[in-house]
Amino acid sequence: MDNITIRITAQYYENYAIGPNGPEGSPYWKPKGSHEFIIEGADSDVVLYSLDLEAILTKMVYKQSNDYVKYVYLDHEVIFTEPTKLSVKEFNKELKKQYEETNLKW
Repeated sequence: MDNITIRITAQYYENYAIGPNGPEGSPYWKPKGSHEFIIEGADSDVVLYSLDLEAILTKMVYKQSNDYVKYVYLDHEVIFTEPTKLSVKEFNKELKKQYEETNLKW
């Protein structure tokens, strides 16, 4: 048994039928981008042998919705190891080098 992380990507919606006193009439949901949810410390054996992990994650994500915002499950990723951090200093150096090679201003 290993502890793993599950990263869930969802579509984020805002309800544009909100007035100063709360919801007004039928909801008007407008997509605003993605949102990420994280489950840390899940049991890998339980996750890997789940019969319908996507249904569970879909339900959990939707439960975060309310009259003002709505979340719709899109995808998930099971992560077995900690991510390797790369240097922001090195990234900026490479990015600046690329800009200089293409004659763009930094």
